[in-house]
Amino acid sequence: MLLTLAALAPNAAAEHPLAPLAMREAIATDWHTSDSMHRVLLAANRAAEAESRDRADRPAAPPEPTRRITYRVHGGDNWDRIARRHGATRDQLRLWNPQIPRVFTGGDELSIWVPHHFQPLPETGLGLDRDETGLSLLAVPAAGESRGRPSRGRLSHGVRLPDNPALYLVRRPDFAYGSSHTISNLQLALAKFRMTSAFTGPLVVSDMSQRRGRRFGSHSSHQSGRDVDIWLPMTDEALDEREARPLPGHRIVYKRLAPERAHEIDWRATLALVKALIRTGEVQYIFLSRARQRHLYRAARAEGMPKQVLREVFQYPRRGKYGIVRHVPRHHKHIHVRFRCASHERTCY
Repeated sequence: MLLTLAALAPNAAAEHPLAPLAMREAIATDWHTSDSMHRVLLAANRAAEAESRDRADRPAAPPEPTRRITYRVHGGDNWDRIARRHGATRDQLRLWNPQIPRVFTGGDELSIWVPHHFQPLPETGLGLDRDETGLSLLAVPAAGESRGRPSRGRLSHGVRLPDNPALYLVRRPDFAYGSSHTISNLQLALAKFRMTSAFTGPLVVSDMSQRRGRRFGSHSSHQSGRDVDIWLPMTDEALDEREARPLPGHRIVYKRLAPERAHEIDWRATLALVKALIRTGEVQYIFLSRARQRHLYRAARAEGMPKQVLREVFQYPRRGKYGIVRHVPRHHKHIHVRFRCASHERTCY
């Protein structure tokens, strides 16, 4: 910011960089201003600073041409996260949604202006057939939508998790349905897991949802196409001991691929799997028993995960509603992953 000192110099206008208040007296002295002109100078500088702050705080107008979409806020969302997903800034979101409180709650709806060509992939499931990870990702229909809550909901146009033995094994195809949003992000996470970890053993995707959702078996959740059970990856020694490696032409005995004891679990691979899931940005919770969380937490510390990240990811060693990885009893052979609702799923909670 430059302040023009017109009439302070006898024959010409001059400019001087805007300085902190403590330096303005020196500026006035340098330019031989009178006491009254000094006060004018200070007042002008204050006004200029106020105008500068106002311009800096004022969000830019939505780019043209744009279209308006409605985003339903979910648990764990914040202004920055929503802004990043939609190519906007926090200030723009606040400007477009003055009626929404600074600390919002699940169910609030935000109006967001995006370019006409803007189409976030996790929202629709489209485009994930591109080979972005070096492994083949299968196309996902975009019609599958989650309705209601995981423990009291249904699935509209459920999409079955496609067979992809290079990434995972599907234990029960009749119960391997989900929303397009869930199926797309699950595939992407498992592909990234395979690319970033040294784990080459079998990875079993167990119960998800029925084609139309609703309750089944002993599950109280898994009703709306957002829940996925993944058996914990086993060590090579445990697989060999159980003769549990799938062989070409042989029927897979899935029961042998479920770890019974903690030492049978490959905790480094499990940590890599959890990180790949979280990095999609679309995982709300991962449920795992507290006893198993302890081993996973130790693996994360041994890897050098920063303390702040440990606190954000793990509930352990605390008790209460903390972290993404949370305790649920009887979850010691598998992780239960719950994906978020897609922003276009207006009746998903």
